Amino acid sequence: GCKVIWVTDVDLAKQVLLDSSDKGSFIEQKIAAPAWSPVLSLESVNGESWRDLKSNFLIFQKYLPPAEALTLVLRNILSTQDPTVEIDAKQVVRITVACFVKWIFNLDWDPKWDFVCKASWEWRKEIAAKGKADPLLKRRTIDWLIDLISQSHYLQLFGEQWSTPECYSVIMQPFILSPMINMSDI
Repeated sequence: GCKVIWVTDVDLAKQVLLDSSDKGSFIEQKIAAPAWSPVLSLESVNGESWRDLKSNFLIFQKYLPPAEALTLVLRNILSTQDPTVEIDAKQVVRITVACFVKWIFNLDWDPKWDFVCKASWEWRKEIAAKGKADPLLKRRTIDWLIDLISQSHYLQLFGEQWSTPECYSVIMQPFILSPMINMSDI
């Protein structure tokens, strides 16, 4: 076993996390990391994987459009929504991913990509430990993202390495999956 210490001091907790790339082996390693798989989550990986992922994220982040542009994208997408359609959690997921796809890739949402929204519900189910996600749907979603990347100016950043979890995850986790999951939970 391992000794667990409950830390309530926010500054101490922050310092502990900043001083180490190892978050331990409890919830993140046993539940979260396998649930995110084959995507790597910055919050769930440790050691060398964390360092590689963080390095790739920082490189990619420099090439993103300005954050202010995301606000404009959101306003534009919301202004085109049919006012008679009820906005439920599924619509929030679709609007959220459409915004990020437009902001990152400058592409309008294609309804044939709606399987990506369904995949977010699968990931959410597994992350919440409520069941196993459909691995084929997860893979299809990753392939979709890699295809978007391969047709974008981002391809030059990592080239063929975009097909590895250490690269595609820098977009998939923080800009596709987490927003779809978190925005619809609010």
